[in-house]
Amino acid sequence: MKSTGAKLAILCFGIASLFSKNGGTAAANPTDSPLSTTCQKVYDTLNMAPLETGVYLFTKKFYPWDAADQLCKKLGLELASTDTKKEADIVYFEANRRNDETVRFWTSGTDKGRKPGDFIWANGSPVDESQWLRGEPVHVGEEEASCVTVRRNGLGDCRCADARKSICELPQTSGPKTCENVLDKMNIAVLETGVYKFNSESTTWNEARRYCNDLGMRLVTIDNQQEADLVFQEAARRLNNETYVWTSGINKDRKNGEYIWLTALEFDDLEENPKTVDSSLWLPGEPKNAKKKSVSGVVLKRGGLGDRMWGTQGKSVCELIQ
Repeated sequence: MKSTGAKLAILCFGIASLFSKNGGTAAANPTDSPLSTTCQKVYDTLNMAPLETGVYLFTKKFYPWDAADQLCKKLGLELASTDTKKEADIVYFEANRRNDETVRFWTSGTDKGRKPGDFIWANGSPVDESQWLRGEPVHVGEEEASCVTVRRNGLGDCRCADARKSICELPQTSGPKTCENVLDKMNIAVLETGVYKFNSESTTWNEARRYCNDLGMRLVTIDNQQEADLVFQEAARRLNNETYVWTSGINKDRKNGEYIWLTALEFDDLEENPKTVDSSLWLPGEPKNAKKKSVSGVVLKRGGLGDRMWGTQGKSVCELIQ
C-alpha cells in the first residue's frame, strides 16, 4: 500500500503560499506542513521552481519548438515569455543552474505565420528589440520561421525545427502562484493514496507510459480498492467524466492471462517476480482480453479494473514515485 503521509486531501487550496523567495529562488521551509513537503517533491520531480517573476518548469529533454510548445500546453503551462530583461536574467540563471552545460532555451517568442523578423510572445506582445544580443536575430529571412531562445544576458533566435531544452511557465492569468494552485492548474491532485497527474490527451498505453516517464513519474499502479475509487473519482471529475483511464497494468510477455504492474520505467528493468494485478480488483467479466494473443493494458473504471488492447486510445493517470 502506498504511504498516506498525513492524510493529504484536496482541501489544500486554502493554505497559504508554501514557498519563500530568496534572491528569486524558492526554498522549502523545514517547518512547513506535510503538504508543503509533498508540493516541494512534485516541484523537484518535474524540475520546477517558483521564482520572483513566476513559476517555471525546465525540460530535461531537447525538443523542436512546436513539440516544446505542445508539451507545455499538455501540462497546463505555456512556453515562457521573458518579456523583460529582469525576467530573462532570472529565468536563464535558474535554467542554466539546472544544466551541466550552457545551452539555449526555447521561449514562446516566434515569427511563425508572421512577417520575417516580426517576433511576438505568446500573449501577442512584441519582443522588445533592446533584449536582443549583439548580432541577433540571425535567422530572419531564411526559408523556415525563427523562434526565440533565452541565453546569457539576452535573447537570440534559432530555427524552430532545432531541438532545444525549453522553459514552460504558469500563465500570468492562472491566479495565485501558490503550489496548491499551480498543481491544480497542471491537473495534479494530492489524494490520500498518493500524488497523481491526470492527462486529458488520448494516447496508446505505451505512449502514456512514455509521457509519464518523461515527467519523472510513472503510469499509476492501483494497489487496493480505496485507491481505485479515489483515483477514478478524481479522473472522472478532471477528465470530463471519462469512463476509463490507462494504468501501468500490462500482460505483455506473460502467460495464462496474467497481468502485472509495470513498476519499473522500462520492461527490461522489471524485477524477476513482478507484482501481479490483484484479482479482487477486476470488475465482473474482466479481463476480457486475457486469452487473446494481442497485448492488453489495464484500465481503471468505476468500481474496479478492466483491460483494453494497448494500441487503442485512452486518457491516462501518472503517479509520483514514492
